[in-house]
Formats: sequence, C-alpha cells, structure tokens
Amino acid sequence: MDSNLLPPMDGETTKIKFDTKTEYKIGKTTYRVTSHFSESGEQFKT
Repeated sequence: MDSNLLPPMDGETTKIKFDTKTEYKIGKTTYRVTSHFSESGEQFKT
C-alpha cells in the first residue's frame, strides 16, 4: 500500500492542500478518515 494514502501520524506534517478521504482496513475493522487542509497545509481533524 502506498504510504501516502495513510493519514499523517502525530508529529508528522503534510503539504497537501486539498480535502482527502482515506479508507483502510485493519483486521475486520474498516476505518474512514476525512481530513481537511487549509491553504497553508495545516491539517484539521474532523
């Protein structure tokens, strides 16, 4: 799996400047992560 598809870990920064939706599975659990980024690239957790 491309690591760029995973949500940023605590302490990491990103320069992505668009909304992204990530879905991944661990075991039998499906996680859906929606992250919103401002123009400066700051991540907002929703």
